[in-house]
Amino acid sequence: MIDFSPIDTMNSTTTINQRIVILFLFIISKTYGRVEPGESLLPADGPRFIQEPPPLLEFTNQTGAAVWCAATGHPPPTVMWVAASELGASAASTSGSAVPETAGLRRMANSPAGPHNISLVFPPFPASAYRPDVHSTAYRCRASSSSGTILSREMRLRAVLVQSYETQATGGSAVKGGVAVLRCAIPPAIKNDIQVTAWMQEFTGLTIFPSLQGDGKHHMLPGSGDLYLYGVDKSDIRASYRCRTQHRLHAAGFHQQLSSNAATVAVSEPLSVAGPSVTVKTSSVQVLLNDNVALPCLAQGYPVPEIRWYRLEVDGQPTPMDESTASFGVLVLENVQPEDGATYRCTAANSVGQSLPYDVRLDVVEPLRVQLRPADKSVMRVNQGHVAQMECSFQLDQQSHYNNGLSGHSSTVRSVIKWLKDGLAITTSTVVANANPGGNSKYQQSAVMSVSSKSAPSGKQEQIWSLAVANFQRADQGIYQCFVYTERESAQSSVRLLLGEAAPQMVHTFNEQTLVPGPFVTLRCSAVGNPAPDISWLLDRQPLAFQQLSDARLTQNQVVSSGGETTGHLNISSAQVEDGGEYTCVAKNLAGQATHSSRLNVYGLPYIRNMPKMTAVAEADVSIKCPVAGYPIMEIAWTRGEEMLRSGSKYVLDHQTGVLIIKSVSQAGDKGVYTCTVRDRQGHTARRDFTLDVVVPPFWSVEPRDVSVLAGQPLTVHCQADGYPKPNVTWSWTSAGGGSSPSSNQEPTTASSSSHPLTNRTSPAFLRVMDNGTLIIRSARKSLQGRYTCRAVNRIGQDLTATISISVHVGPRFRDSLSRLAVKRDVQASLNCRVDGDGPLHLAWRRSSSSTSLLSSNYRLRIQEKEAPPNGVISTLTIAATQVEDAGIYICIASNSHGQVERDFQLTVLEPPEQPRHLQIQETSSRRVALSWSAPSSSNAHNPLIAYIVQYRDTKHGGTWQETDNLSVYNTNYSLEGLQPSTSYQARVVAETSAGRGPPSDPVAITTYGEPPGTCPSDLRAVPVSSSSIRLTWTAINGNSWHSSLIGYHLGFRQDNAMSYNFTTVPLMDQQSNGQLELTLGQLRKATKFLIVVRAFNRYGEGPLSSPATAVTFEDVPSAGPQSLRCSTSSSQSIEVTWQAPPASEHNGIIQNYRLHYEMMGPVVTDNESVAPLVKTVDGIYATLAGLSAHSAYRIRVEAVTRIGAGPFSASVTCLTDESVPKAPADVKAFSSGSNAVSICWTIPSQTNGQILHYTVNIKAGGQQHGSAANVQRHTVPGSQTHYQVESLLSGSKDSTTAQQTTFYEIWVTAANRAGVGDKSKVIRFSPNSKANNVAICSFGRRVVQLWRSSVDLPCRPVGNLVQPNWTYNGKLMDDRKQLAGNNNNSKSNGYISLTDLKRSDAGNYTCSVTTGFISDSITYQLAVLVPPVPPALHVFQTTVQQIQMQWKAEDDGGSPVRGFLLHWRLADGGDWEERELDRHVTTAQLDNLRCGTRYQVYLTSHNAVGTSGPSNSITARTKGDAPLVPSAVSAALSTNSSHISVFLNGWQERGCPIRSFGVDFKMDGEAYWTTVSDDVQNLPVIFIEDVQPSTAYNLKVRAKTSGGTVAVEYDVVTLDHSGLTPTPDRINRAGRQLVQPSSSNNSTDGSHVVLPWWLIGAVSAVGTASLLGLVVACSCLYKTRSESRRLVASALPSESTLADAMNNATNTWNKTHKSGSTMADRSSSKRSSTYELQSMADKMSNYSADQHDDIYPYATFELHRDHHPRSPVKMLDNPPDFTRLNKYGHHHHGGLGTHLKLPLRPPPTWSELSTIEIERHFQGSPTVSDSDLESLPIAADYIHDRPGQQQQQRPSRHHGTTSSFANGPPPGDCGSSARVSTLNKRFSASNSTTNNSNTKDASSYYSATSSTSALKEFSGEPLSSSSRIHCGSQRQRPSHPVPKKSVPIGLRLVDQSNLWSGGHEHKSWTLNPLMESGGKTLSSSSSSSIVHRPKASRNGGGPTHSIGNNNKQQRQPQQQQQQHSAESSPPDHSIAV
Repeated sequence: MIDFSPIDTMNSTTTINQRIVILFLFIISKTYGRVEPGESLLPADGPRFIQEPPPLLEFTNQTGAAVWCAATGHPPPTVMWVAASELGASAASTSGSAVPETAGLRRMANSPAGPHNISLVFPPFPASAYRPDVHSTAYRCRASSSSGTILSREMRLRAVLVQSYETQATGGSAVKGGVAVLRCAIPPAIKNDIQVTAWMQEFTGLTIFPSLQGDGKHHMLPGSGDLYLYGVDKSDIRASYRCRTQHRLHAAGFHQQLSSNAATVAVSEPLSVAGPSVTVKTSSVQVLLNDNVALPCLAQGYPVPEIRWYRLEVDGQPTPMDESTASFGVLVLENVQPEDGATYRCTAANSVGQSLPYDVRLDVVEPLRVQLRPADKSVMRVNQGHVAQMECSFQLDQQSHYNNGLSGHSSTVRSVIKWLKDGLAITTSTVVANANPGGNSKYQQSAVMSVSSKSAPSGKQEQIWSLAVANFQRADQGIYQCFVYTERESAQSSVRLLLGEAAPQMVHTFNEQTLVPGPFVTLRCSAVGNPAPDISWLLDRQPLAFQQLSDARLTQNQVVSSGGETTGHLNISSAQVEDGGEYTCVAKNLAGQATHSSRLNVYGLPYIRNMPKMTAVAEADVSIKCPVAGYPIMEIAWTRGEEMLRSGSKYVLDHQTGVLIIKSVSQAGDKGVYTCTVRDRQGHTARRDFTLDVVVPPFWSVEPRDVSVLAGQPLTVHCQADGYPKPNVTWSWTSAGGGSSPSSNQEPTTASSSSHPLTNRTSPAFLRVMDNGTLIIRSARKSLQGRYTCRAVNRIGQDLTATISISVHVGPRFRDSLSRLAVKRDVQASLNCRVDGDGPLHLAWRRSSSSTSLLSSNYRLRIQEKEAPPNGVISTLTIAATQVEDAGIYICIASNSHGQVERDFQLTVLEPPEQPRHLQIQETSSRRVALSWSAPSSSNAHNPLIAYIVQYRDTKHGGTWQETDNLSVYNTNYSLEGLQPSTSYQARVVAETSAGRGPPSDPVAITTYGEPPGTCPSDLRAVPVSSSSIRLTWTAINGNSWHSSLIGYHLGFRQDNAMSYNFTTVPLMDQQSNGQLELTLGQLRKATKFLIVVRAFNRYGEGPLSSPATAVTFEDVPSAGPQSLRCSTSSSQSIEVTWQAPPASEHNGIIQNYRLHYEMMGPVVTDNESVAPLVKTVDGIYATLAGLSAHSAYRIRVEAVTRIGAGPFSASVTCLTDESVPKAPADVKAFSSGSNAVSICWTIPSQTNGQILHYTVNIKAGGQQHGSAANVQRHTVPGSQTHYQVESLLSGSKDSTTAQQTTFYEIWVTAANRAGVGDKSKVIRFSPNSKANNVAICSFGRRVVQLWRSSVDLPCRPVGNLVQPNWTYNGKLMDDRKQLAGNNNNSKSNGYISLTDLKRSDAGNYTCSVTTGFISDSITYQLAVLVPPVPPALHVFQTTVQQIQMQWKAEDDGGSPVRGFLLHWRLADGGDWEERELDRHVTTAQLDNLRCGTRYQVYLTSHNAVGTSGPSNSITARTKGDAPLVPSAVSAALSTNSSHISVFLNGWQERGCPIRSFGVDFKMDGEAYWTTVSDDVQNLPVIFIEDVQPSTAYNLKVRAKTSGGTVAVEYDVVTLDHSGLTPTPDRINRAGRQLVQPSSSNNSTDGSHVVLPWWLIGAVSAVGTASLLGLVVACSCLYKTRSESRRLVASALPSESTLADAMNNATNTWNKTHKSGSTMADRSSSKRSSTYELQSMADKMSNYSADQHDDIYPYATFELHRDHHPRSPVKMLDNPPDFTRLNKYGHHHHGGLGTHLKLPLRPPPTWSELSTIEIERHFQGSPTVSDSDLESLPIAADYIHDRPGQQQQQRPSRHHGTTSSFANGPPPGDCGSSARVSTLNKRFSASNSTTNNSNTKDASSYYSATSSTSALKEFSGEPLSSSSRIHCGSQRQRPSHPVPKKSVPIGLRLVDQSNLWSGGHEHKSWTLNPLMESGGKTLSSSSSSSIVHRPKASRNGGGPTHSIGNNNKQQRQPQQQQQQHSAESSPPDHSIAV
């Protein structure tokens, strides 16, 4: 710092250097004004961390780690790493020591930004290099600057050595539909370091990652890694899972490994119901703040328990958790906050009971946070000498309490508090909280514990530790840190303390100076304080006016040192005379100010500066200083005008300083101009005028006083004041009791006072303040009473105020109260009269204005008074049990000293009204009903109706009546809105008057119409369970939203890219315990995303759609092979293959790749070569097969592969590679065949690579140079020849020269094909000989492979001496006959053997040998003959509803491996064959999607390179299932009323074949055409037919469709009449029939009505009037038999006689119909009518003879009980439009449909009446009829009995050699119809029958496998009864066998027999056999096996016909007689078979 002392120009001269420095400081002061030497111009800021190390750093030795530490501040701090001390170390070591670098283990890395950002790096290291002092210790980061030092929290280091480990996946178990848990077992030693990252499902590739919600099926919990499987079923057993783990310190995907095993799920069927029990329990869970947590709750039990979660509140009450957070038993909490820490309760419940609650405590772990208070300041300033107080706060869990060493204080967790200043520990003395600090310790620490404070969350405890720094001084400045250590982590917070406020103190001042004008003058003033003070300057008590110094001679500046000292300088560059005066230095800051004054004298003439005008307050003293300059000054004088002022009582003058003091100034005497005159020694003077202004404070001229006024009177209050300037007068008001301002009319409400200013703008009109201060109140009121203040203000001195009281006196007045009162009769009435006013108040009552007497209390009248604060009285007049005469006027009289008032009160006594009348319903809808009513009968003008109220309530639930709002009395109609659809209500109306409500009207019953369901199902979830099915669950809609009886749900689904939904109907199902419905949607497209919706529906329509749920079916193998497979040859060794992908709809997933299977075709011998096909995998649709053999055929197939596996093969193609040059001939031989000849032979090349075109024999003379082609002889030989003889060779003996040169020859052979010439064979050396060889064979033995039935030539060429070769086969000499080829005279020596039509037995060794003397030669051929494989052995091992599974065993492959199998199948009764190609390795196959309950014919063939085997054994297999059973009773099938017919479809019983849909048709009885209600009814329990008329007969047909066919049943129904009763037969309407009105004159004795059948009426209409007479006769017969039928109705179990009579009547009707000329169509249709068998009526039937057939009998009505038959009487039709019927209704029908069944009784057609065409039509072209025909009918099993039939002798038939059915000519019953019988037998004979042994199967087997009477009589012509006799004319014969108790129903017919069920059991053959003695005819069975299905008739005529021969010729006449006797003696049976 530069110190400039005053310069005395008198003694020294200013140097140039001084002036330069002064000029520099001047420039600085002008630029900055304030300079801090040695420091930057920016403020200092202490260091602070911007990236602090974490509390814990973990890493593995394989990864290493690096951690950064960064700090900021001003100036920038220096950062370094230090070693942290152990917990509880000494204070001296708290700061730690610098961390050195360790090679390979620890190093530092600086940031490019500078030393304030540095990282600590731990590189990866081997396990052997582990050092605890490096890898298991604690570190700190330190940041230092000139502003201070801070330390970071401790960073604990943990380096983990990676170890190898193995995990095990543990399986789980659960009941079906429950939850299974899979766990991953990790070794305990490393369990904390290993985490489960995913679960893998084997084979499918499904990966399941941790999630909070799961996918509905799989849910992997985060944290534990457990895998939850929801809703397990049998399909989950096949799945296996592996867990995938990873070290938790490794990056994602780094070093992952799977468990060593795969876990599976065990699913068990529940054996019984069981209550729930929670099996997964955890008492507490800790979770970090802002993390997610999933709390599982697993419960076992059956039914599957429903899991619910609750939160236990502080009071212990459970609060249900939202379903969105708790699903599938897992409670999910996301982004956990401190308030989530609580106890949660899990409960499980099912229909059995509820489990014990399971509670789990969730603790939210928050990072340790430390905060120094005040929290909003990073820098805290402390005034000098004060106490610096810092608070360190943090929160800890309330657990593990222990004493922390402080008396009376305990901590929640183990914690240590440390204080540091600038990185160094400070020693503190601990005191009790709130105690006064004592002792001499500089630092005092105290602890304050706040449990569960408002800032601390639940379960937390806040601790506050305080540090006090006493007597704060500048040296105590620095950075203070609070460190908190726990067992888990540490944290810190810091604050910078700076010195606060200190009053300035002068440390350097200036002295008085005297100098001449011109020098540079500096005045210096220094002061200290905090904050640093500012220094300003005064001249003669006035601020320096720098703007007046044009030359800027005067400047000032100040400098603040680092110690906070401020030095100010006042610089005068060239001092002048006028600069002289008294200078004052002022040092000022927030804490105060300090001053110093001294004069500067400049030699010169006197001078007075300007002085501003001064203002003084009257009566105060004023001091005026005259600003004098110049030196020396002799005298300073003051004058006022001409008056010289002298010191005295008024003035005080100081002639040296020029100060004038005026005492007690006044405006009148002291205001004016004052003159200051200055004189020096030489007499020079100067003068200056100064103006003094005197102001006067306000004073009263009229002071207000307290006043009183009466309410309502005007009031004026005067308030006037004077002063200078003129004062302003205002008023304010304070209520006596507080409350409102005068502008409010309200009374004061509180006792507190409040002041309200009164202005003309805000005050009411009756209150005004005049300009002179007068207050005017035009009308006084009590509310204006209070204290009023008048205030006069002129801003001089204190304000002038005067407060007065204004009192307002009030007379009596009435408050607003009830002046009219109406009460009900006999009810107490109270009249309240409240009066306000000044007390005392007096109140009285009188009756009316005409009465003067006052009322007083008596037994009925009571008068009471009470005070009504604040100033009122209430008088209550009470009349008990008011009567009408009490009504009238009552007067209340009030008085006080200020007046009297009166008020009238009117009392009215009322009576309730009567009830409204004639309440009616005008209109009804689904949610609204319109009501109307009439007013009550009487009304009172004084008590008029004021409202109507409509009341209503739900009839079903009852409860309280709901009411509408009050309705107008002028409208007696009301629409009741807001009702619920399809709900019953009661409604009534109540009238109301002033007296109350009267009694309600009589209620009316209301039933609203229905509506479609109002809401949609909720919680729709879709979970795929397979590749083609999705399991759906949804919550059923609430019953209140049904709006009618709910029928079911419409389930809509569509693919993601489809535009519309496909809907299917789901019937109403039973809900689960949680209200959910579950359904599995099957037969979906695989690997496809589906959108699924559901909506409920009732009979009124459909409800809204639910939100769509999405699911993707699992992938599967492709269901079709690749398309358009093509191949082309690219070379001799490669083939290019292309194909197209399978159709997109058949992908069933994503095609991963394609596999090409290719193999070489051609005969391959199993023993030598492998035939396994080669496989090549490619990604695209193009492949090149390389490395193939030339000129070879390859069979190629392709299969597409998804992630699940490979799909079916494509159609195979075969390609032939190109030819290539052949290989060299395998061997070459040469023999001398003469003096000049040589015989050369060779073998064909091992690989011809094409067709050999020719061979080239090359001969080269020996000794010539190689490569010389001139002397090479080439001979071309055809490709079919393998030998050649050269005749041009010269012997060596002819020419010596040549012989020497040609002593030998080199011979080789080459082969050539289209590709070129191949390699040459080996070169043999041949020496010519003059003599031929003695004997040799110029051929080669080899292995020869030939195909079955081909021919082969085995050459054997002898050379040398011509000898005959000998052939042996397997060592045995072959005869000459086999040596055929070439054995002629010319070529005997070249003979060979030729084998033709090769068989497997021809294979073996063939040896050719030649012998001459002792020389012999031989060759051997090994012949292999390849044949097709042997047919495989096929058998079926399992069948299902739609599948047939079979397996086979491959036998001999024929020497060539089997290349594949071909499976053939078709319907057993004919049809086109279907084929499937199977792989060679497959030994089992399965046929899918077959018809249910259908027989199929299957056989198998295999093939190899030679050909295809013969067919295997043909098997016939039947899929499981039978036709459904019709409902057991008509009441279970349908019901009717007058408006609709209900058809119940849920009564049909499936027998293995699921019913896919129903079809329903109906028509009016007699109409020709059917009306289809629906042809595809699915999943509906009932269907309604509403388009029907009352009292009408209808025909109803129901069709059940299954995969095996359609079964139809027909019903005849009659709707009820309008009264809901069953109409009588004459009231039943039919098509084309006029209803017959009942005759009132009918007086029949039995009460019967004669009803004509409709067909009889139609007949009458057809024949006209001429038939009336016959009609009368028919009616008489009908009437005659009517009484008989009536008796049948009278008994539920008809007697034998009654049934016999009815049967004969029915038989007569049948015969009558046929004798009257019925056509074939009529008979055919009647044949298809329902027929019912009545048994055990032999006696009654014998009473009727053939002559009674002309009678007409009505149809009987029977009441059938379920004990006799389980099904309703129905008609099974195969041609419904052709069905003809007669009148089916009897006379009486009392019980309605389902009680009495109206059935036609009609006997079957006789044998003679069935023509060949009819029978063929009857069985629809089936050539044979077997027992299976019967079993195919939907008959209950207990109604089918096997009875041994009677085998009758058969004799040769006269027609086509078949067995005749009659032994003794035409049967008597036929009367000469043997020709028709023969024709019948011809039509039913077996197609492959043989003479005398062939058996036929007649139509009787269609009905029964036993010789039952019912089956016989279908063809015998007898009436249907248990003891009927075969007769012609009057002859009768009993049957030859007993009648079964319950015969087989024969009248049920199937609609479509082209696709009926057929069985594979043993067939029976039936023939017509004569009765040996009686000549009658009957049917007998050729065997007595079980009933079987008949084979389905082939439309193509295909299918083999099976027949079992039966040539039994024994006589059985005695046996027949015995059976007849048995039949006659059997008791009657009244059962009815339907």
